[in-house]
Amino acid sequence: MSEAPNWISAVATVIGSIGTVGALIATYRLLRREADRDAITAQDRQGRQAEESARQARLISGWHSTRYDVTEEVYEHGAFIRNASELPIYDVQVFWRRVMTDDQTFEAAWANVWIYHIEIPVLPPAKEPLYQEMWAPNYSFFNLLEREGYPKLAVEIEFRDAAGRCWRRDHGGDLSAVTETKRPDRRRWAPVQARRPRPVGVLGG
Repeated sequence: MSEAPNWISAVATVIGSIGTVGALIATYRLLRREADRDAITAQDRQGRQAEESARQARLISGWHSTRYDVTEEVYEHGAFIRNASELPIYDVQVFWRRVMTDDQTFEAAWANVWIYHIEIPVLPPAKEPLYQEMWAPNYSFFNLLEREGYPKLAVEIEFRDAAGRCWRRDHGGDLSAVTETKRPDRRRWAPVQARRPRPVGVLGG
């Protein structure tokens, strides 16, 4: 009979231990659930912040185009830059890009081509895009553009939004944040940088 209390005490100890372990497991699961919820909330917050910061930048675009000059009776090349947002953008830089070809003669000719770098200090919002004519110091460049089957040009633009953030819209249309906009050298001329074609055949590289 004297052993009965010891047996009962042992069982009670085991049951108590099981209860403690169960409580610890439940607490761990609760903490893990809270941590996961906090992580999801933080990701959602970051996503909303990224969405908000890029709201104006997504409404900025640029593209190469040609139009007919009635006075000179020639087609001129240039870039359209559009600010479809409700606020101005600043320090707009326009760089020319093109698709690289396998024609070595053609590529050798392009190696000496320099095109005027376009700078726009302030670009206010507008319904219609701003047109900037392309200029080059070596006019043989335009003969290359008029050659049948020439690689089409594209533009890459960098700018600072109204909140002071810097962005780049590349020659393929992709938007990305940058630490600062590029600053051209004092000559303000830059070679047309060739880019390898994308596998799907989209302009760019």
